[in-house]
Amino acid sequence: MSDITLFNQDGRILASSRDVAEKFGKRNPDVNRAIENLIVQNCTVRNMFVKTSYISSRGRDENEYLMDRDGFSLLVMGFTGSKALEWKLKYIDAFNKMEEKLKSGDYLSEEEKLKLQLFSKNPLEVAAAHNKLVELATAPLKSENEVYNIPISVDTKRF
Repeated sequence: MSDITLFNQDGRILASSRDVAEKFGKRNPDVNRAIENLIVQNCTVRNMFVKTSYISSRGRDENEYLMDRDGFSLLVMGFTGSKALEWKLKYIDAFNKMEEKLKSGDYLSEEEKLKLQLFSKNPLEVAAAHNKLVELATAPLKSENEVYNIPISVDTKRF
């Protein structure tokens, strides 16, 4: 499963129900219905989702939801199927590794610290951590004396 596209809207890091539907092999109206059911079941989750619309490829005005990290996690935990199971297992594995690391008293590596920063509610911190992780993953090994210059920017455009 490929990554979910995140974007910054008014200082909130969000994902689109359309992207979630595509990545999990579901229809956007079905994902929207699942979100609406969550909101009906417990109105306190309403702030995790933003109802909006877009113009479809057929020229129609269609509904979608934007969701923050908590809304995404809550929604996907209710999904079934192989892609949902794959995501849940990765989530559990990441949690177990983090728990084991914290229990062992070992210090977190730079990469692990950056991965934890991806869960920050501060969009600038998330963007900086993302940029640094991308650089670490794609750049050749640098010498210890080399300085990292990482531009911190947040794309405020949705797509």
